[in-house]
Amino acid sequence: MLKLKNSAMLVVAALCGYLALMTPDWKSQLVAGAGNAYEGDYNWNFAADILWRKQSTSENRLWTMNPDGTRAGIFFFPQYNLTDSTWDAVSMGDYNGDSLTDILYRSDATGYTRSWLINDTPERADIRFYPQFGGGTWSIVGSGDFDGDGNDDLLFREQSTGKVRIWTMNSLVDRSNVTFPAPLAGFWQVQAVGDFDADGDADIVWRDQGNTTGANKMWIMEAGLPVSIYNLPGFDNTNAWKIVGAGDFDADTDDDLLWINTSTGQQRIWKMEGGLQSSIIFLANVDSGFSFAGIADYNVDGMDDILYYNSTTGQPRLWYIDNGTKIGQKTLPVFGAGDTWKILGDRDS
Repeated sequence: MLKLKNSAMLVVAALCGYLALMTPDWKSQLVAGAGNAYEGDYNWNFAADILWRKQSTSENRLWTMNPDGTRAGIFFFPQYNLTDSTWDAVSMGDYNGDSLTDILYRSDATGYTRSWLINDTPERADIRFYPQFGGGTWSIVGSGDFDGDGNDDLLFREQSTGKVRIWTMNSLVDRSNVTFPAPLAGFWQVQAVGDFDADGDADIVWRDQGNTTGANKMWIMEAGLPVSIYNLPGFDNTNAWKIVGAGDFDADTDDDLLWINTSTGQQRIWKMEGGLQSSIIFLANVDSGFSFAGIADYNVDGMDDILYYNSTTGQPRLWYIDNGTKIGQKTLPVFGAGDTWKILGDRDS
């Protein structure tokens, strides 16, 4: 969803012709400082773009998108670490507070983390190097603005101990703080990061992956620390259903949760309010042969949409969502059929 964070950006939105699309709830986010200007936007046209990566060759390719769902351009980013296969793109976010999406790389084996800062050309403008941390044991499991300062932060997890660390980032892309929320047992996994209570700080959804309870928890975050923990409804203790991501599907400024049954293709949205489930919306099944690829606002209507990809045919497809209901779809150009290209989301998996 579009997340404007200051009055200067309101002026830019007006100049770009998008002011008429803004609801009163969006205006409140100008004051709240709710994080990224636009999730997944690399070129300041407010429509989410699509980032591709081919791990075997370290190639990176960006499709910039128009608000009508057509591809505007193709940009070829530099290859990265051809000689070290442990590096991969693990997350996307605004790590320097310029309201454009950047790319985060990490080698879990060595513990090194780096970000590519992307300008609005779009091209790689700079590379930032972070302190070595947690080689072999710690992984980045999420990214979001946990302290409401407009810079996305990094969520680390040590699977063997359940420990969690958050690196809060400042506009210089330095690690400005480290916090230590209480650990959960190893079978609890981070499923989604989003602002589920519309306070401008990203929150964390956990799920019991131990195949026993189907339990889910919400950590409501403030200043990089959990200030409230809610038990969400339990659901499907077989783990056939997965939380695949979070997005605001109804423009109420609370992010919602998208569930997909990996066996049947069934989909449902948990609408969230104040960090709690408020209702359930049942979507149509995922189209045959397609898999979930991402959540973002591709048509600039203030509500997030869903991107799918058929890796056999190379066909990407957009579902346009309005108030939690599919209102249309757009089939995009074929790319990477039968190859090892994948679409990267805000948290790669």
